[in-house]
Parts: sequence; C-alpha cells; structure tokens
Amino acid sequence: MPKRRAPKGCYWRGDTLWGRALVAGREHRWSLRTGDSKIAEPRYNAEKARLIARSRFGDDRKTWGAAIEAWSDHIAANVRPNTIKRYLVSLGQVRPMLDGCYLDEIDRALIAGIVSDRRAKGASNATIRRDLGAISSVLGFCEDELWIDANPALAQLKRINEKRDPIVLPEPADIEWVASRAPGLFGAMIRAAWRTGCRQEELASLERLRVDLKRRQATVVGKGNKLRTIDLHGSYEIFRPAVATLRSKYAFWHGAGDPYANVASRFAEITASAQKAAQAEGREFRRFRFHDLRHRFAVDFLKDRLGSIHDLQMHLGHSSVKTTEMYLKYLTPDEARSAKSASAQNPAHLQRFGADER
Repeated sequence: MPKRRAPKGCYWRGDTLWGRALVAGREHRWSLRTGDSKIAEPRYNAEKARLIARSRFGDDRKTWGAAIEAWSDHIAANVRPNTIKRYLVSLGQVRPMLDGCYLDEIDRALIAGIVSDRRAKGASNATIRRDLGAISSVLGFCEDELWIDANPALAQLKRINEKRDPIVLPEPADIEWVASRAPGLFGAMIRAAWRTGCRQEELASLERLRVDLKRRQATVVGKGNKLRTIDLHGSYEIFRPAVATLRSKYAFWHGAGDPYANVASRFAEITASAQKAAQAEGREFRRFRFHDLRHRFAVDFLKDRLGSIHDLQMHLGHSSVKTTEMYLKYLTPDEARSAKSASAQNPAHLQRFGADER
C-alpha cells in the first residue's frame, strides 16, 4: 500500500491528520479533525496563524474595529473636520472587507483585494487613493502605538499614485442623459460640474450663501481647504433653483437638507442605470465618471476661447499651470496658441453655457 502524503507541517495519526508547528520556541500539536488533505491544509494554516498571533499579541490582539475607535479619539485633535469627514466616508466604503479582521491579518494581499474590489465597483484612481489614505491613517496610528510592525497600505498607495486616470470627455448628450435620470438636486449638481469644472467635493460642500447670483459667482472650498471664487458665466441659472430654498444651508442637498455624500458611488449607480436605459432604447451611450465632467468643462473652456490657459488654471484651482496644460493636447494648434495667449471672451460661448441647455 503506497505511503500517504501529508500536507506540509502535518502528519498522520491513524486515519486523522494532525498539525505540528514550532512557535516562539514551543512545539504545538493539534488534531485537524479530518483525513482529507485539501481540508486539512487551510485548517493547519489558520491555526498556525492564530498561534503566532497569540504568542505575539497575547490577550491584547487588536481588531480593526478597536483600532478605529482609538484612532478616532486621536485624529479628532490632529486633523481638520473636513479631512475627518472625508476619511470616514472612505472607511465606510471599505468597511465590509475589514470588519472583524485582526490588525495582524491586514496584509498587502488584503489591501490589494480592497483595491480590486473598489475598481470593480467603478471607483476612480483618485477615489481609491483617498480610501487608501484613510486606511493608511488608521494603520499608521497603529504602527505608532506598536500594535503592528508596518503599514501595508503605504506601498499600495505609492503604487497607485504613479498612475493617472485617463481623461475621458463625455458627450453633451450623454451628460444630459445621465443628469435627467438623477433624483432631486443631484441632476443639477451634475450639470453644475459640467458647466463650472468644480470637483465633486467642492459642489457637495458648497453652501448656499456662497453662491452670488447677482454677480454670477460662487466661492468654493478646494483642496487643502483653500477658498477660491469662480465665475459662473451663463451657468448661474443652474444654481438658481438650488439656492432659492431656505430648507438647507447647502446648494445641493437631499432629504431633510443634508449634503450629498458618496457622490462617486451614487453617480456610478446612476450611470449604470442610464446605460441600461440606453441599451433598451438602442441609443449610443458611453459611461463616464463624475470627475470627467471637469475635464469636459476644461477642454470646452479652451476650445471656445473663454480664456487663456492661465485663466483656466485659476478657475480650476490648480497649483501649477503644468497640470492645466494637460488639456492642450485636446486642442488644434491654433486653439493651443490662443489658449497660451491673453484671454479673449466669446459672448456666444457665454450664451451657450446658459440655461437653454441646463
């Protein structure tokens, strides 16, 4: 009779497989309660990991939930409220994959799995970076507390930072197709992003009193909590119904006056529904992200000669014109030369950005 082979670290006792491991200088043996090698192997690995964790952490082995509680008390005194709010949104997105985990179980493979899951749900690189930043903040705190040896989210964060999401320029008809299917003021926020180039966070946090319809201006809170005032041009009509009510302090709100949260996820759901509707009607439709509305605005701004590349830089809130210049490759040579020169306002363009196209 051929000799039975046991998985690595295992041995036979009669017809039952047993595990054996040397942990912290002490030998452990335990029954795997099966004679099937395929069942025994994962049981062995799981028990060995538990023994290693117990030898290292003892009774003080920290869970992700406990880490979040301790981190929350720490972060409240060290980070601005808007940053905390952004962290909490991201942590809510990844919660299903981390709840119940011990800190020593959160490794690079698990972080990579979170990234894959977020991509499968349509999250952009920018959104995934924010999610990883929130996870890294928690794990960095745990590292400082000596609960873990290293922060596995950092390597993945650096890797994604090397990638830039490709620019997509959604067609106006597709934008309207999506906006017309959005509930409440979410459709108006989509149109506002298209007509102003504002980021989703800037519009979601825009307070009603910061919109001046008389001067056709709005003051938004950009990256780093920096304020900037932008011209609304003809698109100010989009904001009129949004700021006419006293029900909320926000320009774009829902429910009892609450600002929109998880904008990217909400938008992904709406575009998925719009795509199904387009397929049912036999019309062409290409899905896009909320941030692509900003790209569409920027290219139209330059093509229609609303201003120079430097005017666009100030409007979008870019710290360097080098960032804004990425839009030049979508222009003809003549349009690019015009964009690099002094701004020349085009009244026809201002009218086109009015309420006639909402």
